[in-house]
Amino acid sequence: KKREKKKKREHERHKPRQTPIERLTLSELESHSAAVWCMSPPCQPHTRQHSNRHTERNDPRSRSFFHLCSLLGDMEEGTLPSLILLENVVGFERSCCAFEGGEEGNDDGDAKGMGSFEVWRRTLSRRNYRLGHFHLDPTHVGIPNTR
Repeated sequence: KKREKKKKREHERHKPRQTPIERLTLSELESHSAAVWCMSPPCQPHTRQHSNRHTERNDPRSRSFFHLCSLLGDMEEGTLPSLILLENVVGFERSCCAFEGGEEGNDDGDAKGMGSFEVWRRTLSRRNYRLGHFHLDPTHVGIPNTR
């Protein structure tokens, strides 16, 4: 019973809330010390049908993703997740960006001019994660659904 009470207190401490990810602070994110992150940011700025996919940095649907990239870059080493999984559409890995002003990124961490995928890869590399990306379809794992 003691163990159950402890689990309940722990669960109550991390109650889900409905708030935009862009409002998540560094201290809030670090306080969870999550071992695994599973992410699926909005795909619309990266789809092949999206006519403005080269301006994804200016698309409001991308704000949460770029905010998490920024927070991940600033997190204390001991609070980083061990594993991060990100799912998105084919084409995300070719995302590119014509950032307002046309500025290109530089090696000092300035992400202007970089697409979402490059920002993601740089952020993970700087935190010493091993990287891999794959084009998977549900049929690859035995699920009869093609997207």
